[in-house]
Amino acid sequence: MLHAARLLEIETGRIITPGEVLVMGDKIKEVGTTVNHPAVAQVINLGNRTLMPGLIDAHIHL
Repeated sequence: MLHAARLLEIETGRIITPGEVLVMGDKIKEVGTTVNHPAVAQVINLGNRTLMPGLIDAHIHL
């Protein structure tokens, strides 16, 4: 599970504080301010960063 100061809600453009993203395998399972996660889940605290689930950096130079 990823925890950060903010989360950009992609569909609405709204900023949620704080933000959490639960990832299981290679899939995003849940996003929000307080995500239900398994007790054994590793929590990664990203501090003052902003989570942007579903967005990728497609800017590359070949």
